[in-house]
Amino acid sequence: MLKNLIFWLHQKSAFNRLRNTVLILTALIMSSSLTILESKKCSILKNPGNVNKRKEIYYACSLISPIINSAEYLNKGALYTSNIILGSLKLRSFSPELLPVLSRRPKARARFIDKEAGMTFNLDLKDNKSEGYFITSLLHKKNQGGQKIQIWDLKNKSKLYEYDLNSINFNSLYKKSNRNIDSSSATVISNPVVTSDGNLVFLAFTTDNKYSAVVKIDKCSNIINFNNDFLYHHSLEVDTDGSVYVPIRKPPKDKKYALVPDYLNEGFAILNSSLETRKAYSLIEIFRKSNNSHYLYSQGGKYNNDPFHLNDVHPLTLKDGRKIVYLSLRSPSMLMAYDLANEHVIWQLNGLTSLQHDITPISKDGNSITVFDNNISSIPYSKNSNFLRSDSYNRFIKISGLPNKRDLVSTSQIFYNPITIKDSNLEFMVYDFKLLPSKDRPRTISSGSGSINSNHDSIFIEESNYGRAFEYNIITNSFNWEYHNKDKKSQNMLMFYNTKMDDLPISKEEFHNLTCNLLIKKND
Repeated sequence: MLKNLIFWLHQKSAFNRLRNTVLILTALIMSSSLTILESKKCSILKNPGNVNKRKEIYYACSLISPIINSAEYLNKGALYTSNIILGSLKLRSFSPELLPVLSRRPKARARFIDKEAGMTFNLDLKDNKSEGYFITSLLHKKNQGGQKIQIWDLKNKSKLYEYDLNSINFNSLYKKSNRNIDSSSATVISNPVVTSDGNLVFLAFTTDNKYSAVVKIDKCSNIINFNNDFLYHHSLEVDTDGSVYVPIRKPPKDKKYALVPDYLNEGFAILNSSLETRKAYSLIEIFRKSNNSHYLYSQGGKYNNDPFHLNDVHPLTLKDGRKIVYLSLRSPSMLMAYDLANEHVIWQLNGLTSLQHDITPISKDGNSITVFDNNISSIPYSKNSNFLRSDSYNRFIKISGLPNKRDLVSTSQIFYNPITIKDSNLEFMVYDFKLLPSKDRPRTISSGSGSINSNHDSIFIEESNYGRAFEYNIITNSFNWEYHNKDKKSQNMLMFYNTKMDDLPISKEEFHNLTCNLLIKKND
């Protein structure tokens, strides 16, 4: 059959090729239409209703049933093919879960057509108080520079350093690397952070979310250490003692819980400064002990294989030495503070945000945090799709007055929106960027991050889906700087959790004087 189809398309006449292609596309559209008809009309047969109406529909549905079955296979095949094509056309740098964003890429290009690629500083600001360092990872075709990481000195408006990662064979770092990695996938870099020894640590993962590793390199991009104990994903945070916190999938199995194969069992791991695994935590255990078991079973009465979708784990060491981690869970739109020593939930915020991402503690006592809220007000593209569309804009929220200890009377303090939150002593500051022109307001659907510099009245935002990062000045309602990740054709490429550091853990002079280390390969 396949040979006949190829022969049919491969006619000598250009007119015949065009005609045959149109006929095939028409057949696909008609079969898809019948599938939609079946979902809307034939479903009546499965529900009680008007008997006569059901009889009329029964005969029609029985006639088109064989066509519908064929259409379903064709639709699945078309979707699979489109994934491969899009993965190749888009420079192999995008996750399959971001395909709806790819379909909006012409809109992204039109939106920022007047913006220059790379870093642009606002020269109109007479007193640009922007400080710190912006660390961004780039993934382009080899002839456009390939894979690199850049450190930008925001105070001096210059690029401090650039790492060239093209010599690193990331596939060799992944567990089970002897397997064939999907050719439509590529390695992307997440949360690059300069450590106290002057090295760079980051999360590397493939766009199909099947392979990952936490990697540490020296100034010359030589690999010092790496860890592939778990399937790491999303983000990475580094504590003041050099420990690395990162979300994981498939934590150590507990025989008490029988999980179906596609259930995304998640948690987080803590690695030491040498990237050796210190401990792993299971979200199933955390949820059960905090009376949140109902989130594990269902969502809207239906089976949900992704009840957590943990996308950020941010540590904080309190003055008394206790360590707290702040968790951002996308699926339940939940924020949580978890005491590592006592292994209990201190508080959780439910429903204040919508499919949010980045969470950051901003006070040493653990009472204040900021959250990058994607603020999704949306519906799926179809009943069988998790892809979202949204016309809402992102928000950045500062929350103060949170407890740093669990109430001895209750298991944890739960704040719901809007009932309990209104009655609490929590304080909120919401930045919705409404003063900006609509074109400039952030609107990333997936991913995204943000942080605040209260000393300089500015907010850092990464608008991941549009390949854009910026620092927004609250007082002047303008940008201190903007960064656009564009290719040579001026197309905005995606970003994956780039980093804004208020300061480097070593001085710039020490950083410039660093020498390259010998290549050390660990954790084989």
